[in-house]
Amino acid sequence: MMPEGILGIDIGESALKAVLVSRGMRGGYSVDMAEAIDFGAGGLSEALDELREKADFRRVQINLSLPVELVSFHNVKLPFRQEKKIRQTIAFELETMLPHGIDDCLLDYNIISQSKKSEILAALVPRSVVKERISLFGDNPPEIGTIGIGALAVATLLMTRGAFTGPGLLLDLGSRQTVAVFINGQKIVQVRRYNFGQGSAERAVYEEECKKFCHDLLNTIDFLKWGGIMEDGPSRVVVTGGGSLNAHIKEELRRSFSMPAETADLADICGIILPPGIKDAWMPSVMDQALALAVHRHKKGQGFNFSLRGVESEIKREQFGKSLKWGAVVVSLSILLLAMDSYLDYRYARLRLDNVKREINALFKVSAPEITKIVDPVQQLKVKIADTRKISLGLGSISGGATVLDILKDISLLTPPLTEFLINSFNLEDDQLLIKGTAKDFDSADAVKKELAKSKYVKSIQIGTTSMVKQGGKVEFDIRITAQR
Repeated sequence: MMPEGILGIDIGESALKAVLVSRGMRGGYSVDMAEAIDFGAGGLSEALDELREKADFRRVQINLSLPVELVSFHNVKLPFRQEKKIRQTIAFELETMLPHGIDDCLLDYNIISQSKKSEILAALVPRSVVKERISLFGDNPPEIGTIGIGALAVATLLMTRGAFTGPGLLLDLGSRQTVAVFINGQKIVQVRRYNFGQGSAERAVYEEECKKFCHDLLNTIDFLKWGGIMEDGPSRVVVTGGGSLNAHIKEELRRSFSMPAETADLADICGIILPPGIKDAWMPSVMDQALALAVHRHKKGQGFNFSLRGVESEIKREQFGKSLKWGAVVVSLSILLLAMDSYLDYRYARLRLDNVKREINALFKVSAPEITKIVDPVQQLKVKIADTRKISLGLGSISGGATVLDILKDISLLTPPLTEFLINSFNLEDDQLLIKGTAKDFDSADAVKKELAKSKYVKSIQIGTTSMVKQGGKVEFDIRITAQR
């Protein structure tokens, strides 16, 4: 049976939002139902039961989202461009970053840039989380179309509709947390979650939290720029979520980014029809995420969607139930077919295993030509990837066996004592080192630069932004260093 509509269900911190859409003859969408159901004493299960009374789950396709806090994001660099190699290698690279096995997770990724190498943003979620989300619908779950991630559904739809023509930032402002989606070149390049919401009752406390949050955002953007993930700061800031109704945070964002923080309205941007009864109560900041889930048609490379292949289903149970109808008359034939099937499965598995081994050996020879003796190619490739990653993070040797500790020791020895130099933050990615600190005056900051330039580990050094501290008369500055390799 073809679904009569698409139901986007956004499960938030304290409420469930659902939007049911249908497609018109000319391809446009119309909203048939919009509901926001607060969690009562019965929690999410009771809210879903209430929604089931308003929409027949058997007649619709359901698109779900997972909360960002249950998903981990990782920036990955691979030294090749071929899509096939990326698919074969990325799981090995990610496994070194995980506390548990990659087989326990569902994976999706976007290629965010390519030159001689590929820059990738990968998203991972435990399989148990997806199974638990589907189990909310009972033993016979409805048709599940896509499983996205929180505010990324809104960001992806805005990108596909041309809302971001350059670097951009989407903020989903909740009551207890905020999710920031960083966009560059029509690609989602990073996702961060901040412990900032509009939960504070005291105005003075909330204003201070707003300033700190905006400062953290600027630091993140600065780090992404120097890491080469973003070319420049955002040219457009868009806000959604319940917190976007708060005028104070929008004003603080305007001051911090020197541009207005715009409120998203997907129905208006996408030309979606809102009937009068729904339009009167429609709140874009609250309903946009459910609407985005309902109308966005996922394509590989545009946002994230966790495939349900491999997740336990009821298919085997249904097939077993049908087989019982044959009865005892065909028992002997069934046993014979089962034996033949087992033998064919074994032969097929054996042939497939041999093919996989040949492919692994071929890939190993391309990826690690310096290793001539192949004993356990998978393990050897894992070790090589782990060693490469350590070097890229600054944990391996940089020059003549030098490590991050050697660089820090050199900084400590070379810095003139009278400069009163204090390091506030220290970030190293590949050969790029960003140090933020304070000194007693501008001359002291320049002296620090000159002395550090003498280090044998430093290829080039420059001072970036400098500013006076409001209290104490000291100078805040950042130093950008390219390390020797």
